[in-house]
Amino acid sequence: MSIEDVRELQLEWFGTIKSPTVLASALGESFDRIGFSDAYVQGLQSAGTNRPDRSKVVKDNVWGMIELDESAIRLLDCPILQRLRRIRQLGFSYLTYPSAEHSRFVHSLGMFGVISRFVQSAARAGSGVNGDGTFAYSVHTVSDSDRMDLQHAALLHDSGHLPFSHVTEVALQCLPSLVKVGGLGMDDFFSPAEKRGIRNPKLAELFSVAIVLSPRFGRFYSECVRPQTEDRNSRRDGPLRLGALIMGKPADAAKVAYADLIS
Repeated sequence: MSIEDVRELQLEWFGTIKSPTVLASALGESFDRIGFSDAYVQGLQSAGTNRPDRSKVVKDNVWGMIELDESAIRLLDCPILQRLRRIRQLGFSYLTYPSAEHSRFVHSLGMFGVISRFVQSAARAGSGVNGDGTFAYSVHTVSDSDRMDLQHAALLHDSGHLPFSHVTEVALQCLPSLVKVGGLGMDDFFSPAEKRGIRNPKLAELFSVAIVLSPRFGRFYSECVRPQTEDRNSRRDGPLRLGALIMGKPADAAKVAYADLIS
């Protein structure tokens, strides 16, 4: 799946600014309900380059101390990810196992920590040459742009999950003729992704992709999350790269392993 494939998927789902689809309107209304409104995005945009260059360290029970840079903080603080605090990771398992109380928010933060460790390990990999001068392994350098793509995809990969996670997802898919996704029938929602090579996509996964490909998230991400020093085209295409990673497809054919890390 190329960037152009994801761009076509985005166009089929959401249309254009002048001619939005019914899905675009419905998702905008859902965003408003959780506080991810146009006013919220515009307020962050108005801050422009005045936003602080800060970092934060969060203690995770499994992965220890996880450091977040400014871009990750912006994502983690936004209503789309804060909503995941109310989504149970393991559905109804907590009724049998009372300690299984963690949320999709905690899971996403942990995945961010794992991906960050991977990037840090790659940076420390060394020269790839043994002491006697023989070849040991090839060193792969993860660029700052790729690092952000991976970390942000890790945070957002579960953003579309419904209450009780997969339990609700299975219930909805059992009655496809009765369920509408932003005014679309279930088949109409799935088919644009399936046409582009996504086999047996999961409903929550496609919800996550729809969120990151939506026009409002695109404005938020390119103007408020990605560094303003980054190339404008790279910032604009950021949501497309995130969508590809969440679907388990590399936006760049030379970086297949990146998609495997996320999906």
